Amino acid sequence: MKKNSYKIKVCKKNVFWIISVFILTLISWFFLYDKNGIRQNSEETEIGVILPLTGDWGGFGHRMKNGILLWKKQNPNARVNIHIEDGMGKANNSISAFNKLISVNMINACITGVSPVVLGLAPVAEKKEIFLINAGATNPDIKKSSDYVFTLIPDADVEAAYIADFLLNSLKKTECFVYWKNDDSGKGMLDSFSKFYIRNGGSIKGNAAITSMDDIKNTLSKIQSLKVKTVFVPTNGEMIAKIINQAYKLGLNDILWVGYAATESPELKNDLAFLKDVKLIFSSYSFDGNKAFSEKSRQFINDYQAEFGEVPAYYSATCYDAISLIYDALKNYNGDSKSIKKYIYNLKSYNGVSGNFHIDGKNYVTSGLSFKMFNNGHIMPINIELYK
Repeated sequence: MKKNSYKIKVCKKNVFWIISVFILTLISWFFLYDKNGIRQNSEETEIGVILPLTGDWGGFGHRMKNGILLWKKQNPNARVNIHIEDGMGKANNSISAFNKLISVNMINACITGVSPVVLGLAPVAEKKEIFLINAGATNPDIKKSSDYVFTLIPDADVEAAYIADFLLNSLKKTECFVYWKNDDSGKGMLDSFSKFYIRNGGSIKGNAAITSMDDIKNTLSKIQSLKVKTVFVPTNGEMIAKIINQAYKLGLNDILWVGYAATESPELKNDLAFLKDVKLIFSSYSFDGNKAFSEKSRQFINDYQAEFGEVPAYYSATCYDAISLIYDALKNYNGDSKSIKKYIYNLKSYNGVSGNFHIDGKNYVTSGLSFKMFNNGHIMPINIELYK
C-alpha cells in the first residue's frame, strides 16, 4: 500500500509540473507574440531621432517630428523609447547628438534627414554599426556613403532628371539659372540637375549659392543682368518665399521660379500670400496630404490633421514610415541594429503612408513624382498652359 501511495503522489506531482509548464508556455507566447503569431521583442528598444528643429530647416524638422509623435501616440504599448535631438540641420551638431544617443541612450537605430547631416553621420553609423534611416535628404552621394544608411525617399538624381525633362520637354524652357542653398543638399541638386539639363539640350546660364539672406539681393541683380527668365531654386519653401519677395522689390516679377519637393510648406503660402501673379512651380512626391492614395494613407492624413490641425507634409509621412519600418523589424527579429538592417533589406517592397516602395536589397527607394504650382495663394496640380 505504501508503494502504491508513493506512486500516486509522484504521478500527481508530475501532472502538476506538466500543467505548470504548459500554462507558463501559454503566458510566454501571449507576451512574445501578437495576435497574428508574429514575435514581439520583449525588451525596450531605444530609437534615436536627429532633426533640424531650429535654424533654416526648422519648419521642415518639426513636420518630420510630428510624423514620429503621431506614430508614438497611435502605438502607446509599443516597447520603444524615442529620443529626439535637435541637430539644427548642421553636421557637427548632429554628430555630437548621434554620439550622445549611442553612448548615453544606447540606441538601436536612428531616423534623420537633411543631406549634410546624413552624409556627416554615415561614417559614424558605419563604425558604430547603428542603422540609420534617412527620411528627408536627397543628395545622391548618400546611397554610396554606407549600407548602414537606408534612404526612404527618391534622391536628387531621380528628382533632378524629372525636373530637367519637364522644363525642356513639357515647358520648352531651354535656358535656366540655378540658385542653390550652399550645403550638400543644394550642391547635390545643382550637380544632378545641370548634368541632366545640359545632356538633354538645355543651357545653364549661371549659378549662385545662397549662403545667407544677405546674399540674395546681389544674386538677384546678377540674374537680372543675365536676363534669365527661368530660375531653378532647390531649397525649402521658406527660403524660396524670401527670395521671391526680395525679387519683387527689385521689379523681378516676370521670372518662372522652379522648386523641388522641399518647396511645399505652410511658410511658402504665408510668406507669398500678398504677392500677385507669382510664377512658381515645383516637383512633388506622389504623397499628397490633401488626397489619399490608399486606405492606410487616408487614415494617416485624417489622424495627422486631427492631432496637429494641418495637412501633413511628405516628410511627416516618411518619418511615420521610418519608425513603422523599425517597429515591424522589432516584431520579427530582436532589437539590435544589425537585425533591423537585415529585416529591411530582405523586404521586396513596402506599402507605407508616404508611398509604395521597391527595396529588394537596395539601400534606397524610388517613387512617383509630379509637378504642382503656387497660384493665387493656393497650391494645386500644375496647368502647363500657364507656363509655356
